[in-house]
Amino acid sequence: MRIWGGTRCNQRLVIDNRVIEKLVGAAHNYPIINYPIINSMDSAEQLQQLYVAGFDLQTFDRFPMAIGALRDGCIAFLVPAGPDAGLQVLGNVGWRMGESLGPLVERSGRKVFLHKEEMIEATPERIAILKKFTADLKAVLRGERLTV
Repeated sequence: MRIWGGTRCNQRLVIDNRVIEKLVGAAHNYPIINYPIINSMDSAEQLQQLYVAGFDLQTFDRFPMAIGALRDGCIAFLVPAGPDAGLQVLGNVGWRMGESLGPLVERSGRKVFLHKEEMIEATPERIAILKKFTADLKAVLRGERLTV
């Protein structure tokens, strides 16, 4: 099976059996947000469904064992959950800030997306976009089909 991330990506992402096997065997020491998988899908199917749902798929040099899922300014890094268990979110979901993400936090009584010293105001519109992004991402990882 071959999946590619079309022209919406800054970097063309090609995944074939060789790469998927490498991802499934990847070890990680980061916190994982576990979303229960209802309809078991393999990683390739999940990536295909994410692409169909409007997510861009991209690799990042900083996170060689993860795939970035991006949409509307939001980002999540995905890693294998284990053999035949599909993908799961590595760490937090947040706002894309360069090659990384800024999670939603509260600083000085206001909500912001923060990455190191860089802050972006978490407007109600951005928070709504992040909630939709997270809900759609969870749905795809659980095996639900989204209508675009």
